Amino acid sequence: MKSFRGVNGSGCPAGTVSFVLDGESESTSKLTIDAFADNKDTLALSFSKFYAKAGPNVDIADNRDACSITLGVRVPKGYSFAIASVDYKGYYQLDPKATAIQGSQYYFQGQLQQATTRSVVNGPVSGKDYVSSALFSPVGAVTSPCGVDSIVNIQSSVRVNNTADTAASGYISVKAMDGFGQSSLTQCDIVTD
Repeated sequence: MKSFRGVNGSGCPAGTVSFVLDGESESTSKLTIDAFADNKDTLALSFSKFYAKAGPNVDIADNRDACSITLGVRVPKGYSFAIASVDYKGYYQLDPKATAIQGSQYYFQGQLQQATTRSVVNGPVSGKDYVSSALFSPVGAVTSPCGVDSIVNIQSSVRVNNTADTAASGYISVKAMDGFGQSSLTQCDIVTD
């Protein structure tokens, strides 16, 4: 059903993302545009450089990081595809008055319909692993065109804000994204001209 097309951005430079697609693990540096055959159903990504930090002596450019993920979706005739949920797993540490934000935008290329998710955590947090689930309700909030193979884009970002106290430090990372297998195919009416 899905193929992994690639990643791009400051949070996922070449060689820093690995993925498992239906149990087959690879580094994205070995990825080709059609690396996998059709009928792949589950995808998990692992990141080693997707993080943001803020604090004294931290460059403002380090306050934000982003990664664009592109997936190919083979959609059977008479159906449309939707992502129901994606889980983000990572770590954060925040001083008082520091805030961490993890957000994502999902859309199919050529479609106006988009879904946006955002999680905000306020300090103090002494250091904690997290799981943040992007749930789309109703399922199919963002769907592919009916019966047409499509490309879905996921624009993800993390940010740490310490403007309330510039002496405060904070950090947030995305270590993994998974749950792409939590998707749905729904019947749709094929429009003919």
